[in-house]
Amino acid sequence: VATATSSLSEVYTTGRSNYMAFAGIADFITPSLAVGSSGAIVGAANVFPKSCVNVYNLCVAGKQEEAMQAQAKLAVADWSLTKRAIPGFKAILQHYHGYGGIPRQPMEKLSVEGVKELIEEIGWMMDLENAL
Repeated sequence: VATATSSLSEVYTTGRSNYMAFAGIADFITPSLAVGSSGAIVGAANVFPKSCVNVYNLCVAGKQEEAMQAQAKLAVADWSLTKRAIPGFKAILQHYHGYGGIPRQPMEKLSVEGVKELIEEIGWMMDLENAL
């Protein structure tokens, strides 16, 4: 995070008002906003859109403690997806939203057991997402 925020803060300090920098991973939303990013474009928003927006809104509203707590939860759930890459995202989207399907070859879909494990790992976050 230190290297990434350093690079991002260099962009911010250039003073170019028409230039925007965005975080690219969900566990980097709050730190990137702290050093001047304009927002985030993250894969986790496909699965946890309300949670990603919540982290952003809390941070820009100056509610840093709440933002960091929400960020920490999002980061844990995002890692469960990220370590399974596209097949994990597709499996969760299919399970919870009815779309996503299977990845194109040469990627393989998650095994039935892998899908069950992923659902168990992020079910709590889906509950939080649905409550927002």
